[in-house]
Amino acid sequence: MYNRDKIMRKLLGKPTVESSHDTTVGVTSSPLPAAYRPSAAQNALFNAGVPIACLAKSPDGRCAILAGRHILKVVKLDGLTVKEGTDLRATITSQPSSKVNSTADQLSIKDVNWPSGRGDTTVFTACANGKIFQYDLARMGGPDGGQMEVVQMREDSRQVNTLDVNPHRGTYLLSGSQDGIVRCFDIRSPQRSQLGFLTYRSVQAFKCNAEGVRHVKWSPKDGFYFACATEQGVVLKWDIRKSTAPILRINGHEKACASIAWHPDGEHLISGGSDNKCFVWDVSSRAEKRQKPKWTLNTPAPIASVAWRPGTWSATAQGKRTAQVAVTYDDSSQMRHGINACHIWDLARPTLPFKELQNFDAPPAALLWHDQDLLWTAGHDGLFNQFDIAFAPKVMDRTSVSTMALSSQGDVLMFLDERPVARRPAKANTEYTLSTYSEHHSSGRP
Repeated sequence: MYNRDKIMRKLLGKPTVESSHDTTVGVTSSPLPAAYRPSAAQNALFNAGVPIACLAKSPDGRCAILAGRHILKVVKLDGLTVKEGTDLRATITSQPSSKVNSTADQLSIKDVNWPSGRGDTTVFTACANGKIFQYDLARMGGPDGGQMEVVQMREDSRQVNTLDVNPHRGTYLLSGSQDGIVRCFDIRSPQRSQLGFLTYRSVQAFKCNAEGVRHVKWSPKDGFYFACATEQGVVLKWDIRKSTAPILRINGHEKACASIAWHPDGEHLISGGSDNKCFVWDVSSRAEKRQKPKWTLNTPAPIASVAWRPGTWSATAQGKRTAQVAVTYDDSSQMRHGINACHIWDLARPTLPFKELQNFDAPPAALLWHDQDLLWTAGHDGLFNQFDIAFAPKVMDRTSVSTMALSSQGDVLMFLDERPVARRPAKANTEYTLSTYSEHHSSGRP
């Protein structure tokens, strides 16, 4: 039976009981070098003016690409200022239509990926018509309307929901589509198709026996493994060397599983679903076939996306701690549940969010961590935000801990909050202040 204490010790960076007497020093056993944080929040905001469905970070971390039905644009972060960069959508619409692709085919974007190791200028987009496109930001065509270089992949006539490029090899692209199949493409060198356009060949197809694949992610530790989330609420772990059946199947959610994220240790994975729950699973080689979640977060609304916060130094764990998760909620959350926020959850307190971000007109559709303190979000309200989590308010500080209960015999039990109330400066009355000042000095009083 899996030990519940072991999972928390591993996630918190603590040594296990068996290794408590080991004299060797682990990678997280010594404090991190002193990091100098700014004295003010490093928040930034960019209003795209149109809904944003997804975003991706450049390999150098200085740019982001925003994508959706009406946008495909690169933005650059210069300090706390967000500047517009390359507008791929404008370039695409200026290109002459071909027999193979129309402009509408390339702009109905559901996901975007900006991988590293391919010159750092290659971008992949997944579209609603079942096509996947590759663009090279360094070859976007001249101002005179020169032809831009595009590579197209199509193995399905239904919508492609998700993309991910292998972070270890950089030669394999995964796509998950609405037909319930995950496809693996070899993206080392394009080939000329029978219709005359450049394409990449599909090397494997993984049938998930589901109505649709919502999310797919490569393992951060092993380049042969990946996981996917399906419309049926099932989480699957695959080995690309074996496409006949998954090596692990977890019936995790009662409704659709919308998002998954691997823990940096490569042995655990968190899943978020439309059933208002996040689960942490054991996906290691020692995982039980019929397992219960190692940890559960009960969220206030259906989940749209989850992402582990990069490890931060913890005095309690005496090491690098990766046990916090950023969670955003789906489009219906604002109307049905009154949730218009993004939450940071901590496994140490699974019943209440740790921090809350509320600078939105609608819940973010996508999020990712720029580093351990800066979170990027984008949503259908057209806003791209950078939040400094170190300065975000704690939910506990805004929550009343006073409560009262009555028994059937009329007894009362009450707990009162005795926290000091923060003093708020009163607004100064200019007329009163000036008149008082004049009387005070005219009377000759010091």
